[in-house]
Amino acid sequence: MSPYRATVYRNTSPIGRAGVSFSVRFFGLPSSVANVEVVEGPAGGSMDGANYIAPTTIGTYHIRFTSASNPSVSTVVAVTVVDDRMPALAPYAVERRNVLNGGTIQLQPVFDHLSDHSLAWEVDAGSGAVGNRGTVDPHGVFTPPAGNQFGGSSVTATSVEDPSKKASWAVVYSNFVITPDQVNLPIGTGFQFGYQSNSYLLSTPSFGFTDEVNVSWVPEFGNMSPLGWLQAGDYAKTLTVCAYLPGSAEVTRAKAKITGKGPSTVIKGFPDSPSGFPSDTYGARLKDGSFLLLPAFDQRDLVKFDPTTLTATSVGTLSHYRMGGRATTLQDGRVLITGGLHGYGMVLCDEAEIFDPATGLTSPAGNLITPRANHQATLLADGRVLLTGGRGETFQYMKNAEVFDPAKGTFSALEPMHTYRGDHTVTPLADGTFLLVGGESFLLGSKPELFDPMTNQFIETGPVIYPRGLGSSATRLADGRVLILGGEGVGTSALPFAEIYDPSTNTFLDVPGQMAFQRRNHRAVLLPSGQVLISGGDPVGAPIGALELFNPLTGAFSRQGTMVHAQPSHQTVVMADGSVLFFGSGPRVIERLPASTFPVPSIH
Repeated sequence: MSPYRATVYRNTSPIGRAGVSFSVRFFGLPSSVANVEVVEGPAGGSMDGANYIAPTTIGTYHIRFTSASNPSVSTVVAVTVVDDRMPALAPYAVERRNVLNGGTIQLQPVFDHLSDHSLAWEVDAGSGAVGNRGTVDPHGVFTPPAGNQFGGSSVTATSVEDPSKKASWAVVYSNFVITPDQVNLPIGTGFQFGYQSNSYLLSTPSFGFTDEVNVSWVPEFGNMSPLGWLQAGDYAKTLTVCAYLPGSAEVTRAKAKITGKGPSTVIKGFPDSPSGFPSDTYGARLKDGSFLLLPAFDQRDLVKFDPTTLTATSVGTLSHYRMGGRATTLQDGRVLITGGLHGYGMVLCDEAEIFDPATGLTSPAGNLITPRANHQATLLADGRVLLTGGRGETFQYMKNAEVFDPAKGTFSALEPMHTYRGDHTVTPLADGTFLLVGGESFLLGSKPELFDPMTNQFIETGPVIYPRGLGSSATRLADGRVLILGGEGVGTSALPFAEIYDPSTNTFLDVPGQMAFQRRNHRAVLLPSGQVLISGGDPVGAPIGALELFNPLTGAFSRQGTMVHAQPSHQTVVMADGSVLFFGSGPRVIERLPASTFPVPSIH
């Protein structure tokens, strides 16, 4: 019998079905054909061949398989039906903790839909040699290694009930530590950080920022005095605050989350659930207007988010973990999922799969010609899907391209692009071609190009005004031109510059104005008014929540307040009433920006 026991989600999803497939084999009998029944009757679910379909009521139910050739021989399987929210395990409050040498620190996770709170703890990495990274006891109490060292360790708690659910902390041990580990501040307010130190230290630490050195902040994001007073700026931002000893390599860090006061407001949150709404996702827009969100790194659960009802529902499971994969909605409504990295070894996944919203099931979709992650997968007008660039086997960006034909269920290689790309933009143009910009590895070439689906050829165009690396945005304007914003510049800093691609002249034009903020991994959406709303991003690894508006009539940018939370790599959707929703990033909240926020565009 396989499996002997199973746990499934209750069948309450608005799309799809929750269930599991069984197989049975009878030894010593002429046949393994079985008659199947749910012992509890219809209240316990139903069987569709070998597939068990869960009921709407949670509980434990039993399925009996009886031999068709010898009814006296049977076996029973127990199935536990749980709530349709995903089980998860996450660190409580902060993932980075500081501990003073000679002391200890209690690490505490948050459990979500895990009935058994038993954990297996381990120190799985660190700056010290193996055996000299500190210890963690069965209750999650971490003790630094002996010798008053300065270093750090990674501590992981694994659920005994579901070993795929883990929580990890980065623990820094030092002879002095900044306090507290994290603070939340409304914009315009201040906070005094402190420190603890061992008695033999005679010098006093100084305070400052760490992630801001490569960003020319305009406007001012806040101030940090050498004595530890943080004064928050006027928009949402996540800051890394540090304390350091003059003349010493020892540095300890804390996180300061500055939250905004509007015009965006939080309309729904999941404060007690690390999985009720997924974080750091990628996904695809479904035919019914909802979003299929796919998790990052070590999760496989699929979530459907309906922006109309503001509900997030578990709808299925991926066959593989896929960090940096891509999801593309096909013309028939199914979703093609390609590429990505899986496992702690970060192995490229070359197996594609298709998720069917009508059944809630995934099925194999063949193998990519070239395994890749951080690529782009774009639906073409003829129903095929174009895969471009991404990281390959050597984790370097590639020129390789291929197409998936859903009618044949196969991938086929194309002639390569002219430029190495990954995390680039692909924008459909009015004539049916596609504009590819940015994402170049180390800005090599820095040349945009067009893809023509009629000839399957990539054609160089441009040049661009500002070479852009990762994290830029490209938004097709109402007149068919394409607005290109931000992205990584030379070094690690992001760009505040804008330019417009004009398909009628095949040229890039400089925009005289520039954004008030350097941005990468931001979002830029076209509003019904023809203006472009720019939100969030992380200029140099420190997320911001500031909002800006671009007016195509004047080429000018104007500040529009802030989101409540700083958000990079989030999702945005323009609703029918003109309001805008932000969701799917670290804070696990849904924010709404009312349509009344936006001024009427004019040429003045």
